[in-house]
Amino acid sequence: MSTSGDTSKADRWTRLEHLFAEARTLTGQEREALLARELHGDTELEAELRSLLRADEGAGRFVDALREEMLDPELDGLLARAPGEMAGDPWIGRRVLRYLIEDHMGGGGMGVVYRARDMTLGRSVALKFIAPEISRDADVKRRFLREARTASSLDHPNICTIHEVAEDEEGRLFIAMSAYEGETLRDRLARGSFLESEARSIMAQCAAALSAAHDKGIVHRDVKPGNVFLTDAGAVKLLDFGLARTVGAPLTDPAAVKGTIHYMSPEQARGEPADERSDVWSAGVILFEMLSGERPFAALSPLVTVRHILTLELDVRARLPEASDGMVGVVERALSKDPAGRFANGSALLHALGTAG
Repeated sequence: MSTSGDTSKADRWTRLEHLFAEARTLTGQEREALLARELHGDTELEAELRSLLRADEGAGRFVDALREEMLDPELDGLLARAPGEMAGDPWIGRRVLRYLIEDHMGGGGMGVVYRARDMTLGRSVALKFIAPEISRDADVKRRFLREARTASSLDHPNICTIHEVAEDEEGRLFIAMSAYEGETLRDRLARGSFLESEARSIMAQCAAALSAAHDKGIVHRDVKPGNVFLTDAGAVKLLDFGLARTVGAPLTDPAAVKGTIHYMSPEQARGEPADERSDVWSAGVILFEMLSGERPFAALSPLVTVRHILTLELDVRARLPEASDGMVGVVERALSKDPAGRFANGSALLHALGTAG
């Protein structure tokens, strides 16, 4: 039986949904007039509504940007192909500076990855060619190179080693990284959840990597299963600091939404700057997913997913019935919607994982 409190909460959410549906079609003075007319000084409801409206705008920009990256004709459709469908790829066998390209490894919104041979040092590497729109804007290109080279200074056993950040003869940006044998956490999660001990070990190594980055003022900003690599040797490597930004560096577009929607922190979803605590949130989402086999805020559309991230109060104990109390506490704190309630950085998360029973 529903309590009066439950009914009141449901009625409030219904009202919020109706107001949101109307307000998102308006702009400027018309929107402000609607809010003044309908909210009657309800500051809490106004804050929730404005947060959803900001997220709606941010999610739209994110989806549009992702679509542009994935459909960019200069990538010749490579991003949409699986590695096994690369027969006849003209890049195979091609030499780029001192690297001989041997095979296609994968791709995503940020670019295409090939396995290559460093002909000077005689080692296998992964070459990530960055999506061409990065190169078109000189300021964006300079910032990317600066941030990628800052990330390349990270030296930690749980961080993928970056050997070089450079341009080829035709001005294409690429990153030369260590190549590992194994699979991404995303691929492993497709086969189901983990035992708590396994999830703890993987996340502890991720937290150690984040701790090393955060200690140098570097925020990853795109922590997700596709950027966590599980090597055949049993090590965990955090990949792709291509979206990393030194803490405090100004944003070209403060409202730009970066990262991947399911793993975005609430502040990222609102288009606000991300700091170390945003990485902690993303790590918390991954930890929940490893324990349950499900994403905690998943929905049928990007907008509803963002709304869940911003407003859905997660009952972690109910969703993780087999997890220890200590692990539930770690997940709950990592997924605090208020950044002040989260672990401050990777080091604090690592310590909590070590003491959770």
